[in-house]
Amino acid sequence: MIYYFTGTGNSLDVAKRLAALLDDTVQLMDIHEAQPVIESAPSIGFVVLVHNFDIPDAVKDWFRRARFSGSCGQTYFYGLITYGGAEGNARANLRRACLKKGWDLVYNTMVMVPDNAGPIIRRPYDLTSLYTLDERLARIAEAVKGRRRSHEEEPYSYKMALKTELSKLYLDSPVVAMKIDHHRCIRCRLCERLCPVENMYFKEKKKKKDREAKASKSYAGKMKLRGHCIHCLACIHWCPTGAIRMGYIDFMNRQYTNPYIKVQELLKR
Repeated sequence: MIYYFTGTGNSLDVAKRLAALLDDTVQLMDIHEAQPVIESAPSIGFVVLVHNFDIPDAVKDWFRRARFSGSCGQTYFYGLITYGGAEGNARANLRRACLKKGWDLVYNTMVMVPDNAGPIIRRPYDLTSLYTLDERLARIAEAVKGRRRSHEEEPYSYKMALKTELSKLYLDSPVVAMKIDHHRCIRCRLCERLCPVENMYFKEKKKKKDREAKASKSYAGKMKLRGHCIHCLACIHWCPTGAIRMGYIDFMNRQYTNPYIKVQELLKR
């Protein structure tokens, strides 16, 4: 079984391709589940994205609550970090998360995918990493099949840890606060269904000026934010009208979604 967490589809794409090579299956890390149960299997993989030079806090919480139903000594645990810019402490903290559960992350590596934060860091999207992804995943699959142990260094950097905290402060600041352009919004509520932490919701409002609507009890409304966004950017990039922005950063015509993933696959979460 391969567990994954994704926003715009990159990690799901990687997990699916790797699962096909290993004749395995994929499973979303359900961050709402009170006590996720990882069923016993010969091998367990984790495909996790880099966020703020680290793995997402929501994923760390998932690991804290997760329980493994099998024997750790008989299971091959491996990790795969997807990154578009800097790896930061992602691999080191994925290993830490596993060690705290008593799981030996035997193989821990990373693979580059397009960075979905292009407009934030003022850098164009580079899709070339997708064209060589199969070749790189084939090597990783061979390592997993051979039950190899990775010997790559996974240094923990206090400088990167500081950058993580500064990045969180920046993303939580009013400068890049999540906003909804209600003139663009078509109330399709796709963002509400995509959000992994249920930060988006639809607030119904009765049309006071429309007597017929009032009589028939039909409602209009607006998309609202609850204020606990984890900045996975799923809502921003998948919005069909580019109605969601981060402060002054407008993603209209600058959105990125993995071309091999359909939005319906993400709605399962």
